This record gives sequence, structure tokens and C-alpha cells, in this order.
Amino acid sequence: MSKKIKFSVILFLFTILLCLLVGEIFVRMFKAPLYPKDHELGWIFPHKDLKGSGKLKILVIGDSFTQARGISEGKAYYNYLLPLASDLKVYGIGAYGTYQEYLLLKKVLLGFPADVVLWQFCPNDFINNVPELERMFHTSLHVTDRPFLMADGSSKFGYEIFSDLKLIRLLSSSRLFLYLYQTWQVAHLPKIKVKPEEAIKSSTSIEITEIILQKIMRSLPEKSRFYMFTTETSPPLTFVFNHLTQKNNIPVIPVAEKLQAKKEKGQSLLGPDQYHWNELGHRLVGDEILRVIN
Repeated sequence: MSKKIKFSVILFLFTILLCLLVGEIFVRMFKAPLYPKDHELGWIFPHKDLKGSGKLKILVIGDSFTQARGISEGKAYYNYLLPLASDLKVYGIGAYGTYQEYLLLKKVLLGFPADVVLWQFCPNDFINNVPELERMFHTSLHVTDRPFLMADGSSKFGYEIFSDLKLIRLLSSSRLFLYLYQTWQVAHLPKIKVKPEEAIKSSTSIEITEIILQKIMRSLPEKSRFYMFTTETSPPLTFVFNHLTQKNNIPVIPVAEKLQAKKEKGQSLLGPDQYHWNELGHRLVGDEILRVIN
């Protein structure tokens, strides 16, 4: 190889590396990751600390329904609880599963002895809690970074379970790669190959979810009141959810049933994505929770 060709190759490689370096610096300075990483929970979003006119310390934990993207400030369901709350902490983190929420609960309770804990459950949690099912439902990056409770009681991240995800985990240490990959994944979500109704046919999904619920109950302060509510009323899912909560003596707020009754009367309660609640839906949810815990 002539010196001229060698120089051209070196110059080409140097240009690529320089572009990558500039891109990395630019992303770190100006682009926040869509899912900020957390070494224990997988990813995390900022929580809300709200002050109310009541006397209760209330903790709310949920997924994208509680995150309430697209809902005007002050119009999410938890805002309607402020008349009862002196302090209201809200953790709504998109794509979270029950096990991640449990790990989060343990951390939050160390510094926030809640009088009331409200737990928003979503039927896709039955999928999120099982690695093999989650792989067919969510993006690779979610599976890679999600911690799972294993059958032997240990905790493992997706990249520790599926060897082909280790490269994604390694490359995602680059913020440039992470940003580009997350953007691409969101824009090209894989076709969902499993639905929550199918997930509950797996005894593993139900068993793991029940174990997590039992862990949640044991981690609560002695005098805390704990309530769960689910987002959907699909018959098979409702049956399993009700079975698990009744078996483990967990009070349930009939939020989904109230929303279903309103839908049957022709009210529109869903946002543009036809999945998450709109502001009217949030108001109805907040009013029902307030009625129960008051």
C-alpha cells in the first residue's frame, strides 16, 4: 500500500473518530436521553414533590399513566388528592414494571414514611415482569436495562439474561449511541408479539407478579395504608388482578370500572394515542381515588 493510500485511510478514520467525538460532546451538552439511566432501576425520570392542604403524606407510584405526558400542569389524577395531602410524592415512570416499582418503593420509603401508598397497575405489567415475555413486547433497550426478579429470588438485568443484549449494553455507555438508538427504537417500535391477555396464560407471569406484590406489602411501614388500582377492565386481566389482590388482602380502588361505565355512556376518556387517559379521564380517576381514601 502506497503512502498516499495509507494517509487517505488514516485521514478517513481520523475524520470518522472526530465526527463521533463531536457528536458525543454535542449530545452530552444539548440532548437529554429519552430514558435517563439508573444503575439499579434501569432508568428513572424526575419525580414530583407537591404540597397540599391536608395532613397525609401520600406516595404515588406508577408507569406512563402516572407520568401523564401531554396532560396540562395540575390536571393529572394525583393533583386531585392535594386536599388530603400535606406532602404528595409522585413517581410516574414510563415503561416501568412492577419489580422496578418495588425497588423504587424501597428507596423512597427510606426518606418518606408515607401514610398512604397508591399503586397504579397496568395489565402489561404481567409482561414486564417476565424476561421472555418482555422480549416479545418492548424495545431491546428496555429489555436490556430492565431488572427482573428471577424464580430463584435473585435480580438480573436483561443484558445478564440474554447474551445478545450485552453488546447493546456496552455501546449504550456512549451517550451518542444511546440517543440515536433510543430515538430509532421509539420511531420503529417492533410489532407487539404478545398481549397482556396472552401473558396471563403463563403461570410464571402470575406467580412472579404475586411474589412481587407480597414483597411490596412486606416493605410498607406498619401504619401505612396501601391501595392499588388498575387501568383496564379486560375480563381475563381483571379476573387475575382481582384474584391476586383479594388473595393477598390488597385493597383495590375501582378506577377502571368507573372509567368503563363512563365509556359505555359515550364519554371520551382517552388521549390522542387512544391508550392513555385524557384530562377528563384523569379527573375521574382522581375523584374516585379521593372518594375512597378520604
